This record gives sequence, structure tokens and C-alpha cells, in this order.
Amino acid sequence: AVESAEGNAAVAAIESLQQAVYANPENLAMINLLGSIYLRAGKNEDVEKLYATLASRLGRGGRVSPADLQVALGDLYLESALYA
Repeated sequence: AVESAEGNAAVAAIESLQQAVYANPENLAMINLLGSIYLRAGKNEDVEKLYATLASRLGRGGRVSPADLQVALGDLYLESALYA
């Protein structure tokens, strides 16, 4: 029961973070937090989809550029040793 409750809390936290990221797509700290959570959960495809979707939504001249997202994604992969 405890594991189920913890799992439900984790799912709810991820969903809340997803909503926050999509409401504020230029908050690189939140994007990276969500990306690292996905990586720790083994959701590699979700990480790539997150960054690709946000990169396509962002235009040039904003606070965060698509290039910033690509660099952040590479940094996440290095930190996780997924592709090291």
C-alpha cells in the first residue's frame, strides 16, 4: 500500500511538473528537472519528445532558444551517463 501511495504521488508530481513546463516553456530549470525525472524513470523517449516539442514551440529571440534546449538535453544525457 505504501509503495502504491508513493507511486501515485510520483505520478501526480510528474503531471504537475508537466503542466508547469508547458505553461512556462522558457523555464529551463523546470524543463531540466522534468527531463531528469524522466531519465531516472527510464523514459528516454519522453525526454527526447519533451525537448523536441518545446524546441518547436520556441521562437528565436526568446529567453530560451531551441539551441539552449539541445545543449540542456546533451548535458542531461552526460549527467545520467546514458550516452557516455
